[in-house]
Amino acid sequence: MNRPDLSLSEELSAAGLVEQSAEDIREDRIHAQVAFCGTDLSSREWAEVVFEQAYFFKANLAHSRWRRLELGDVLLDQCNLANVRLAGCRGRRVEEYRSRLTGANLADVRLADCLFHRCKLDLAVLHEARLENCRFEHCDLSEADFQGAR
Repeated sequence: MNRPDLSLSEELSAAGLVEQSAEDIREDRIHAQVAFCGTDLSSREWAEVVFEQAYFFKANLAHSRWRRLELGDVLLDQCNLANVRLAGCRGRRVEEYRSRLTGANLADVRLADCLFHRCKLDLAVLHEARLENCRFEHCDLSEADFQGAR
């Protein structure tokens, strides 16, 4: 349950997150109240994964491919998502801080109430993205492609 008086960071701190590894991620499953700290998730492929109340810190997701990924109440801090493929991802209340998304494919994503703060999204592709109440604060958006995004 989301409490409006708590920030996402405070809410996750109080949630008693359990640290996980890449081997703990299963397709067709909801992963709730989990943390990935320094985890290498790069160059892997997953489908139909859901993360609820999750924290990623300095995780490496570069070159990974996620199909039908769903995110809710997720915080990513100082993560590497260079060339990640998140096409068609759905996210609600996702916050990303000081992360690298160079060349990320975010085509057709549906994001609501999301924050990107001091992130590098250069060369990112957000074709046809639906961004509802999403903010990009102090981000590098050079050559990012928002064609058809709304």
